[in-house]
Amino acid sequence: MRLTDDAGSFIDPITGEGIYYALKTGRYAAEAVAHALTRYEQLWRSEFSTRIYFPGYAFQHFMNNASFVDAFMRYTAKKSTEPTSPPTS
Repeated sequence: MRLTDDAGSFIDPITGEGIYYALKTGRYAAEAVAHALTRYEQLWRSEFSTRIYFPGYAFQHFMNNASFVDAFMRYTAKKSTEPTSPPTS
């Protein structure tokens, strides 16, 4: 948790003025949060990006390939019309 302005006791002891300190400490807090979010994004991308992006990329690549889509549709149509054998005990 970051404290800024009066909550962080950033007040000029002579004049009691705190607006300058409020603006500066608020900016520093915002920069710290932005830095933390950037680091967070780097961490999750390094851990999960191949699991998230590669399957989507592969799906788009194959769905944009007309011959793949035709072959897939023929395969699934053939599978749906084949009789299934009853389970054996």
